[in-house]
Amino acid sequence: MTAIPDEATVAALVAAAFDESFYLASNPDVAAVGVEALGHYQSCGWREFRDPTAWFSIQGYLELNPDVAAAALEPFRHYLLYGRGEGRRLGPTSGERTPTDPTGSAAVAGAFDADFYVAANPDLKLDRSDAFTHFMQEGWRENRDPARWFSVARYLAANPDVRSGDLNPLVHYIQYGRREGRSFDPGSGFDPGPGFRYDLIRASEGFEHHVQALARHVPDRPASPHADLVEGLTALAQKDRVHLTVSHDDYTTTMGGVQLCLKIESAAMRAAGAAHVHLFPGRAAPVIDVDRDQPRLGVLVDGILIGYFDAPAVREAMEQTCAHKSVSVAVHSLIAHRAPDILSILETLSIDHAYYWLHDYSSLCANYALMRNDAVFCGAPPPQSLACEICSYGARRQIHLAEHARLFEAVDPIVVAPSEAALALWRRVVPFPARRAIVHTHATLETAPRRRRPPAVTVPVDSDRPLRIGFLGMPTSHKGWPVFARMVSRFADDPRYSFHHLARETVPALAIDWIHVAPGPGDETPMIDAVEALGLDVALIWSLWPETFCFAAFEAVAGGASIVTNPDSGNVHGLVRHLGCGLVVEDDVALEQMFTSGEILGLARARRRPRRQTLAYSRMTADLIPGLAP
Repeated sequence: MTAIPDEATVAALVAAAFDESFYLASNPDVAAVGVEALGHYQSCGWREFRDPTAWFSIQGYLELNPDVAAAALEPFRHYLLYGRGEGRRLGPTSGERTPTDPTGSAAVAGAFDADFYVAANPDLKLDRSDAFTHFMQEGWRENRDPARWFSVARYLAANPDVRSGDLNPLVHYIQYGRREGRSFDPGSGFDPGPGFRYDLIRASEGFEHHVQALARHVPDRPASPHADLVEGLTALAQKDRVHLTVSHDDYTTTMGGVQLCLKIESAAMRAAGAAHVHLFPGRAAPVIDVDRDQPRLGVLVDGILIGYFDAPAVREAMEQTCAHKSVSVAVHSLIAHRAPDILSILETLSIDHAYYWLHDYSSLCANYALMRNDAVFCGAPPPQSLACEICSYGARRQIHLAEHARLFEAVDPIVVAPSEAALALWRRVVPFPARRAIVHTHATLETAPRRRRPPAVTVPVDSDRPLRIGFLGMPTSHKGWPVFARMVSRFADDPRYSFHHLARETVPALAIDWIHVAPGPGDETPMIDAVEALGLDVALIWSLWPETFCFAAFEAVAGGASIVTNPDSGNVHGLVRHLGCGLVVEDDVALEQMFTSGEILGLARARRRPRRQTLAYSRMTADLIPGLAP
């Protein structure tokens, strides 16, 4: 196998072959704004079919090599690394073509509304003179509209050939689309078109492509000295009980619901006098690992990383250290693990209590949210059904089912679900034997004691201000981000509403107010304070899958916000129904109608005057082991 050069070598190769003088002469609009030529080509130029040299044609190479086009690879880089060695053909060169306006800048300049663009995108903080350049280089890729009369998103939705060709929609419409009678939805009425789910399917490159891309670009961790493993596990010698947990990552360095559960569980175990050992994969992956013979395991002892080691070394060290000790096991996730490695470790231990947590549905499918092709909740049909054959997760689902069946056969764990809804769904469809199951919730809502002083930053609540609508947490599709983004694009200019994203990171393309929220030392759950301080009226928690718990929903309610969700959101739907803390809306079309009519304004905080609440967390697995006192 030919070794792949390192990135520095590849960068040097591309830079040496790139013709800066040719590029700037061929693209006077790039030269006019004074950007660095190679950087412009690599960031966006090749996608706009701007050729890097006189002898290489982007368009010609992609037409003659459709596999490169389908994989969305940068053609010049591909040719230099692989294509010339494989004898790939080149198309007509730039010397044989004389593009006078390759980006269409001159053609569309008169159609662009700089005042509208600046006003519609306050996050960019642009001057009017910079607006057109931003739209042509970046804005259209971020679905930023160039004028009130033209919608980038709707034009691309109505014209999939323009989207697949990665063409600037305004340029295409002005140069070709209006002559061809193309639709761009110029009227005031709203045509929902095929919807965001169709966009998700169309934009997906396929799950296996994602798996293999991660495998190529994310290396395994280098092995740590064996002495570190031996020394790290000596902390177990003084403890009578060892609690072993397994999950998909290092819970001390990442944030999320599973990670929070593990932090709480680890602290509870140590407070009860038990040692806590946590195993996580040395390389991130979205599926159970069946592709590598000997991956490494990260090992944490009492919340401290001791290193990365081969599974046989971990097995031997655990067997020696845990001899004659009581051992409990809680599997929080098998994702990214090689299941035989975990089983080989477990079979050497004298396990008296074993648990498997239903944080998601990865035991039923490689798509842990049970989203067929990332777009529609599938309900986990029979594994051999046609529904699985047409899903990009179908083949990997067979692996997940088989490996979890092996775990259940070997360990016979008690299944622990954080909600009745999650357990009912799982029991209804699980195709392998699981004899014991219970519900143990992560947390409950309680009335908070009266504060001596309010949060540091508190937004006044009054009936005259816009309704504050927020999205809490990571902007992912299965959590409903596309629906929130669609509401923002439709109603950002409506004075009745303001939109906010409360999270560690955001998507800068949207005209929203981003509130940075991230846990810190001594404050693992800052979201409640952030919701209360902002005076958030509505949390749009539009999960497309049946959430097993959803900390964000509980935090939103504790902070005083109402929840708006849909019938497919699992425990979020259950929480709203049980507490009467919001609305369950049939679908995103009905949701948009509520915004249009103003019906959603009835959820304003000023009308409800919510009481401050807090979350009382359980001790997770520590609550379930008999005799393990708080």
